[in-house]
Amino acid sequence: MKAEKPQADQKTRFNITLKYGAMYSAFLVLMHLTFHYMNLSQSQGLTLVNIALIGTALYLTANDFNKRHHQGNMAFNQTFGFSIMMVMWGSIFLAAYLYIFFMFIDPSYLEMANRGITDPAQQAGAHVLALINVFTYVFWGMITAAVTSAMVVLIKR
Repeated sequence: MKAEKPQADQKTRFNITLKYGAMYSAFLVLMHLTFHYMNLSQSQGLTLVNIALIGTALYLTANDFNKRHHQGNMAFNQTFGFSIMMVMWGSIFLAAYLYIFFMFIDPSYLEMANRGITDPAQQAGAHVLALINVFTYVFWGMITAAVTSAMVVLIKR
C-alpha cells in the first residue's frame, strides 16, 4: 500500500506559492516581451486573450498543487487562497521586472505613457507604472482565481 502524502503545512505552502508565483511571473514577463516586441497594442481582444492565458496558468498550477499536496481534496477556499498567494507573488516579481524594463531596457515606453502630459509632477514614473501593473494583475488575478478555483474543486480527476 502506498503511503499518503501529508497535507502541505504553512511553510511548505509559502514555499510552493513562492515557486509557482515565480513561474507565473516568468509567464507574464514572457507575454509582456512577446506583446512588446511584436508591437501588439493592448487592445480589448488582446486583454481577453491575456486573461484566458492567465486563467489557464492558474488552473494548471492550482490543479497540480491540489493533486500533489492534497490528494485532489482541496476545498474552494484553500484553492482560492493558494491562487491568490501565487498571483500576489507573481505580481510582485512582475513589478520588479517592469521597473527594470521601464528604467533600463526601454525608457521610451515611459515617454509614450506620458505623452501629452506637460506637468512633470503628473507624469508617471517607472515605479508608478510598475505599481499600477501590480494592482491590475492582482485584481484580474483575483477574479480569474475565483473561477479557476471553482473549476479545480468541481472537476475532480
